[in-house]
Amino acid sequence: MGILWQVFLTGIFAFNMSGPARPPVKVKLVADRDAVVPGQPFRVGVWIRVPEGWHIYWKNSGESGLPTRLELDYPSGLHPGPWIWPAPRLFQDPGGATTFGYTGEVVIQQRITTDVHLKNKTITLAGEVRWLVCREVCIPGRQKVSLKLAVRKHARLADSDLLDLSMTRVPVCPNHGWKIQASVAQNRKLLLIEVAPPSGIMIRRITFFPEDRNHLAPDYRTLTGNGTTLKVKFRKPIPDDIPAKGVVVIETLMGTLAFRTPC
Repeated sequence: MGILWQVFLTGIFAFNMSGPARPPVKVKLVADRDAVVPGQPFRVGVWIRVPEGWHIYWKNSGESGLPTRLELDYPSGLHPGPWIWPAPRLFQDPGGATTFGYTGEVVIQQRITTDVHLKNKTITLAGEVRWLVCREVCIPGRQKVSLKLAVRKHARLADSDLLDLSMTRVPVCPNHGWKIQASVAQNRKLLLIEVAPPSGIMIRRITFFPEDRNHLAPDYRTLTGNGTTLKVKFRKPIPDDIPAKGVVVIETLMGTLAFRTPC
């Protein structure tokens, strides 16, 4: 565990000794199939359920909070890809801080490739999930997770529906007639996100979630009816070697979409 987490958790635990009961955050490790087939990829996900009124944090927690941490150990012959995060939501934490995170159910997943030859008859994925759950107060939590899968020539579907549903919330490159152009101005303190929707689509709101915690701003969204340009004025200039990378969430009358930028 990092020093930041150790210091923060120590302070939070001391602060909440006589505070509210610990909210029942539920966590488990799931897979899209019931077995590992040598040479074929599969997906695993960390399923988290956050109680109503509380929230946990995205990989960039925003102006306060702490990112959710996912740590797994992988047996020999398994090669994990990056964690795939669904688009977050905006929250206002105590003190007025703007933060990014999740409430309700969320699945953070990854794709794992496998060697053609796996020696073991079973494989076990094990690790730990750490989070900070907040409402009026913030309470840290952690849980060990594990998942045991047989190694076979064939596999049946397991929690693929759960993982597939989560993928519908994952930001993608602009498609289906959507166009997004991001540019930096005013000595690298202003990010302009210009959105061109398909014909006939009315935009209600545009929100930008920066991936880098250095890219913080007083406001991340526009509320103007059918506004197509979002201006994000950062608190300090963006370094030349760090791109303004993040997620653009667009709310329309027909639903909500999430796109990556740049793409």
